[in-house]
Amino acid sequence: MSVTENNRVPAAAHLAAARANYKNDDIAAMREALDQLGRSSDRTAVLLLEAAKMYAAAGANDDAVRSYLEAGTAFIDPEAELTRAREAFNAAHALDPVNLDVIFQIGRVYMIEGDAQRALAQFVHVLRHSKYTHAPALFEAACVYEQLGLHDQAVLTFRKVLDRDRTNVPAIVRMGQRLHSMGMLPEAIGYYVQAAEAAYAAGQIGTCRHVINVVLGLDPNNHRARSVLSDLNEMLTTPKHEPERVDRVADRVAEPPPAEAPTAPAVVAEPGATQAEPAPPVEYATRMDVARLAAKYDRHKRKLDELIAAVAAIEEALARVLTEAAAPPPAIAAPPQVTAPTPKSTAPTPKSTAPPKKAALAKTAAPKLRKR
Repeated sequence: MSVTENNRVPAAAHLAAARANYKNDDIAAMREALDQLGRSSDRTAVLLLEAAKMYAAAGANDDAVRSYLEAGTAFIDPEAELTRAREAFNAAHALDPVNLDVIFQIGRVYMIEGDAQRALAQFVHVLRHSKYTHAPALFEAACVYEQLGLHDQAVLTFRKVLDRDRTNVPAIVRMGQRLHSMGMLPEAIGYYVQAAEAAYAAGQIGTCRHVINVVLGLDPNNHRARSVLSDLNEMLTTPKHEPERVDRVADRVAEPPPAEAPTAPAVVAEPGATQAEPAPPVEYATRMDVARLAAKYDRHKRKLDELIAAVAAIEEALARVLTEAAAPPPAIAAPPQVTAPTPKSTAPTPKSTAPPKKAALAKTAAPKLRKR
């Protein structure tokens, strides 16, 4: 079946066919149907999760882990269901405990939820076992260091990211942001211009324009920034770019960066026009904000339920106290009188000082001698 024909078949139909083949013990046909589901344009996170479970039931662990990763990523974006995303990633981790991509995604879930410490633990684990070659984990760890106020460590980690990928626009922007906040304006402008050039080369039009606006706000006569802006305007006037799309890109508003930083070069953080902190494109920021707000809503709802339960318990205790206070006090019986026992005398009995009897003395007296 060609890709075009496969796209015409709904992904749910492929899942149904896979289940039928599994019941008939036709594992090969089942895996083929699941592979087609993975290539369908209308696949959803729920369908990918079911496919992963079927792969795992058939013993195809590698395919199951891959499908679990796809499902978890889809649950994060655009579904914004962090609980189900963690379920998918934990299932993949159970099948392959040493898979660094799975551990990295678990860290991303913690990051979106705002648990920076646990997220950093996952990222550091990935970096140590990859010998610090896992670029997405490097970037995320640098963002966590920055969030925790470890700015020197953040700069060093961002530099490691750029050592491996000099076109990583988010890392370049963050480096410029960090140097800008440290008062190193010329160096920050240099990184901003580098980020604009890299974004232009990658076709990231909105990011390029926003970074250029930041540079020109700091240095209106910057030649490199004006040159990139001229090339950008010339490119946008060509017929191959849709005017409606260009207008939407130009009208994007810079926003503060979310706690969860982008993980791949294709996802770009854009700086604001008057702030040193960059903001990602609207498409990315909107989806990640939805996921973050959903997690925050769950936390607040749990706290609210706990408060409601506590208030109910207090009201019940207060009602009980008021009821007891309104009732007449019970008669108190006088306690029985207990006669204390007479204490025994502990004084020693005095010895008699009377003189001994005469009879006793006579017995002990010596006999008298007779006269002849």
